[in-house]
Amino acid sequence: MSPRELTTSLPTPALDSSRRWLLAQGALLILSAWLLYWVFEGSDLDRQLARALFDQELGLFPLRRNWFIEAVMHKAAKQVTYVLVAASLYLCWQGWKGRLTWLPPRNALLATIGMVAIPLATSTAKLLTARYCPWDLSEFGGYAPHLGLFETAPRASRPDSASPPGTRPPASCGSSGPSR
Repeated sequence: MSPRELTTSLPTPALDSSRRWLLAQGALLILSAWLLYWVFEGSDLDRQLARALFDQELGLFPLRRNWFIEAVMHKAAKQVTYVLVAASLYLCWQGWKGRLTWLPPRNALLATIGMVAIPLATSTAKLLTARYCPWDLSEFGGYAPHLGLFETAPRASRPDSASPPGTRPPASCGSSGPSR
C-alpha cells in the first residue's frame, strides 16, 4: 500500500454548519475574554478611566450621586430589563411549544439558556473577584488597595464597618454606602 492510499482512505469527520457556528462562537468568546483580561490587567486602563471621572478639587466622583444616572440609568433600566426578560422568556416558552412559527424550538432554548446563564456567570464572577468600586480605592480617598482581577483581597477591615472587604461582593458598586 502506498503512502498516498493511506492518507486518502482515512475518514475525516465533516463539520456541519451548526457545529461550525458553535465552535466559531466559542472561539470568539474565549478570544474576547482573553482580550478583555489582557487590556484591563496588562494596562492601567481601569484606573485611567477612574481618574478621568474623579474630581480632584472636590475629592469625589461627581456622577456617582447624579440623579439621572442613579434613578434612570441604574434603577429604572434594571426594572425595564426585568420586564423585557420576563416577556422574552414567555416568548421563548411559546416558541419551545411550537406556537410561534418565527421562533424554532432550538432557537428558543438557546435564547433561554443565554438569558439564564449569562447573569449567573456574571454574578459568580463578581463573587469570585476582589474588585472594588473606584470610590473605594485608597488613591481616590477610599479604604481599599487597587487589586488585579484574581488577586486576593487583604484581610484588613474597612474603617466604617466591622466586616472585612471580602464579605460583601466588592463589585457591587451601587449607590449605597457612605458618600465621599
